[in-house]
Amino acid sequence: MDSELIYGRVIACVLVVMSTWAIWKRIRSSTLLSAAGGLHLNILLFFGLGMLSYSWRAATLEREFAFVTKAWSEAGLALALGYGVVLLLERRTQKNINPVLHIKNIEPTAQTIAVLIGLWLLSVVGYLMANFEFANSGVGTIFPVLKLFGYPALVVAVWMVRFRQPYTFVILSFIFAVSGYLAVASPWRSELILLGSSVGMGLLLKSRRFLWTAPVFFVFTLLFLLPFANEKKLHYEKVSADPVAAFVKTIDMPVDKRAKFVAEFWAKRINGGRELAFVVNGLKSGLIVLRYGASYRDALQQLVPRALWPGKPSFNQEMNYYLARRIGLVDKGNRYTSWGISYFAETVWNFGILGLIWGVPIIFLAANWLDKWAERNLRRPIMVVLVKAALFFVFMDLVGMVNVATYVLWVCLVGYGVDRILKTKGIPVSRAQPVRTHVPATYKLST
Repeated sequence: MDSELIYGRVIACVLVVMSTWAIWKRIRSSTLLSAAGGLHLNILLFFGLGMLSYSWRAATLEREFAFVTKAWSEAGLALALGYGVVLLLERRTQKNINPVLHIKNIEPTAQTIAVLIGLWLLSVVGYLMANFEFANSGVGTIFPVLKLFGYPALVVAVWMVRFRQPYTFVILSFIFAVSGYLAVASPWRSELILLGSSVGMGLLLKSRRFLWTAPVFFVFTLLFLLPFANEKKLHYEKVSADPVAAFVKTIDMPVDKRAKFVAEFWAKRINGGRELAFVVNGLKSGLIVLRYGASYRDALQQLVPRALWPGKPSFNQEMNYYLARRIGLVDKGNRYTSWGISYFAETVWNFGILGLIWGVPIIFLAANWLDKWAERNLRRPIMVVLVKAALFFVFMDLVGMVNVATYVLWVCLVGYGVDRILKTKGIPVSRAQPVRTHVPATYKLST
């Protein structure tokens, strides 16, 4: 097992290096905030850093650690090979970049701010309505998607802050305060992580002077807010009754204990490699069988409105609840935790380990196509940025095809609909000319 452990760590380190290089190239070309950019970040967080955290985690059961390490040494290699193909392909596609549509060419004009606040308010409505049962199926799934636009709005609000324009600080403060309150009040730990990611992403895109602040803010979120979010999840009623006391309690946690908690949380929850290993083990032990692409059929059937198909099965329930219990990711006695495996683990479930070699490039090609669709079909640059940013967050936490297909469809429909409404309300922005900006419209891109 020692050789497999070392081999698995090497694969994880290779993925960290490859994805960091790809992310850096996209930061320099201002294309990180996109569906494809979210996929690169997914590889870094969930597979590179996720498996490194897991390999040094002391609290793992020996039996689980043994089969996860062995399965990762096989599946991780196929993932790295597929990702290598992606980087080779992107050397050519990254050259075809339209600098007019970058976030850096968006000014905080009255129209831009009105669109930003309007879509952010829709996200708040989506957040409130997503807590109801009808939001889990049919047309009601639009509300979780509307909620998703809150993160891009916060990214753009952070980026648009100008020292000589005080109203930009007011807008950011208001959006951050409301979004922060909703994240703290939410029973889901992921809300705080995404809040920190949004602020960090805005700082990352602002300028290279703020480059170091993005990871610092994200680490602060993990070390100080994540323990509070976990305490709230475990004791929701008690923490809701006195959140200040609960937060002070988590602040008093020793640094070593806090770091250990974050490492263990990352190793278990932000770890697509572990999910890959459980799927591989499930296939080998007969707990599940190859689906030969049935997930893609399910994704298409999921898009059929329930009004047209009253007896439509709940495909989300299979992917987000039963599968995790069947392969051992969640204890069968746990009736409350939902867990949707990553797209890459689902690819193994469909086509086996070798499916990753061609499955990884295909999903990146699909993500790049979605980015280009937004650039071709959305008329206002602010809508291009917000839609691509929403897709960024979808693909950063890429789960099964049923979820992805639903979210992508709604994001594109909402973005296209809002863009067309704006077109009828005012003069459309010319796509041939850059938006007025304080920096040159054409600048050198990395090659």
